[in-house]
Amino acid sequence: MSSSGRRALVVLVTLLAPAIAGCGMASMVETNTRAIQETTKTMNETAGVLGRSNSNMERMAAELDALGPPMKQLSGLEAPMKDLASLGPVMARLGAGMARLEAQMGQMEKGLARLEKPMEDVAALHAPMKEVAALDEVMGKVAQLDAPMGKVAALRGPMEDVAGLRSSMETMASFARSDGGGVKTAGVAFGVLAAWAGATFLGVYLGFVAASRRLRPSRRSGRSGRNTRGRRGAAVVPIARGGSKARWAKDDDERGPASGVRRTFGSLHEEWGSHGPTGAP
Repeated sequence: MSSSGRRALVVLVTLLAPAIAGCGMASMVETNTRAIQETTKTMNETAGVLGRSNSNMERMAAELDALGPPMKQLSGLEAPMKDLASLGPVMARLGAGMARLEAQMGQMEKGLARLEKPMEDVAALHAPMKEVAALDEVMGKVAQLDAPMGKVAALRGPMEDVAGLRSSMETMASFARSDGGGVKTAGVAFGVLAAWAGATFLGVYLGFVAASRRLRPSRRSGRSGRNTRGRRGAAVVPIARGGSKARWAKDDDERGPASGVRRTFGSLHEEWGSHGPTGAP
């Protein structure tokens, strides 16, 4: 390179050196400016955060101040809490009782499970019970038979009397099965029995008529204040087979239209006794 070229290069380097140095300073200033701006921005953000923190702290302080009365009340619960803590044994016993109750409930559930089959059987009886309920009308009709059954029961005495005639009927049947003499004897027996029944009825009727006639003056005198004759009392005298005759007992009853009939009937009764003219029991 010639000397003129060297000189030109030196001059150029000399001229460019300040420019190169100025470019480095400009970039450094720009970098520092950006760093300052970022720092300022960060500080602003930090200030905002601090402001928000301060407001939160103030709000928390107000809330803590509001919690003062509840905290005082909570501190007043210290004694009840101690009392509650002293109930520990009682709670333990209560827990044991609850455990026993749970065991009993388990046994009850098992018992109910065993009852399921019988309950199903009872449910199966629903239709038969409906059929039984349908019998109410029939049972009501049966209940209406009480009065007729009472009347039938009232026939027991007459039926016993009829049954008592069995021996007499057998005797008469034996007479009927016998020879002609037996038939005649049966005819005579029937005739005597008819006569005896007629005499009995006639005696009862005449005695009733005579007694009625004797009672009329007595009733009239009783109404007028003159009681000259006493009332007659009725006595039942058994005759023949379970029958009865009304006799009016009075001292002056020995006289009257029915006295002869009563004497005749009394003699027949003494002769035959309670077996009638045939002598059959």
